[in-house]
Amino acid sequence: MKILVINGDHWHQPVISQKGLMALNIPKCKWVWVNSIREYSKKQLLGYNLVILAKSNDLSENEKYGWMNEETENTIREYIRTGHGFLAIHSGIAEYDGNYIFRSLLGGIFDHHPEQCLVTINPIKDNQLTTSVHSFTVLDEHYFVTVDDPTIDIFLTASSEHGQQPAGWRRHEGNGRVGVIAPGHNLEVWIHPSYQTLLRNIINWCIGIE
Repeated sequence: MKILVINGDHWHQPVISQKGLMALNIPKCKWVWVNSIREYSKKQLLGYNLVILAKSNDLSENEKYGWMNEETENTIREYIRTGHGFLAIHSGIAEYDGNYIFRSLLGGIFDHHPEQCLVTINPIKDNQLTTSVHSFTVLDEHYFVTVDDPTIDIFLTASSEHGQQPAGWRRHEGNGRVGVIAPGHNLEVWIHPSYQTLLRNIINWCIGIE
């Protein structure tokens, strides 16, 4: 299995998502990391079973201007529709408000978050993606989101003193699969046993292992 991870932006160091994903210890998995979007070639996409986006719409950690354009949106849409998996984690849904093709692929988009606080992450019962996932509370950015697609399958919620929000969902796009997980600002979240289980479950679903 070959997975492309596009990560790292002005607010999120790539080392956090890298450590969190490597902790999964997926057998026979080749991880390919792209931190600066200049390293990204759209022609490479078809060589991957899954693309994971953990990066807001910043060119790189030090260059805070958008990398996503309509050509890239169409390329990602074609990649998914031809039967591939795409997973957006945390900042992978942030600052893409005006990228309407891309946000339609996700089914929802980041709106805002309060200051970091204690967030309780709650799995929806009887959903295959939350098998062996238990509620847990961590310090995190509590993402508030706008849901564009009312048909998304929400499998995770997040609650804090500020309220409750959808925190994980999935949808089909053509012959492909799209997953979204909103929590994940701090490494503490990524390496939590329940979050690790959740990552394994959603990765398997995105690539068609059920």
